[in-house]
Amino acid sequence: ASVVQKRALPKGEILCDEGDVGQALYVVIRGRLEVIVGDEVRGYIGAGEVAGEMALLDGGPRSATLRTAEAMEIYEMDREDLLETLDAHPRLAMTLLRTLARRILAAENPRRIDGDRTPGRDLKFVG
Repeated sequence: ASVVQKRALPKGEILCDEGDVGQALYVVIRGRLEVIVGDEVRGYIGAGEVAGEMALLDGGPRSATLRTAEAMEIYEMDREDLLETLDAHPRLAMTLLRTLARRILAAENPRRIDGDRTPGRDLKFVG
């Protein structure tokens, strides 16, 4: 059985809602996701980037709503399959940890300068 599902999505589709329990992780193949907190678009996640990993790993609620900004394609993986994959491929776990660390730093530093507002991409700090 395949652990990853490929999905084509139209513009405006909600993948997950802020506050929901995380059930899946998403890898963007083509297109962009909007990261929405409250009613504000806080950033974008584009091709080659991962979304939904924080709630999936810690079992907590989703920290943001993810909505397609345009027609797009994603890979989707559920929590059990992700944990098995990370166990079998430790280098993938390290890559995911780097992504998490960058996003946490970006979220905690309001003075961040990031032209395309993509969480975790090429962070630059004022100061």
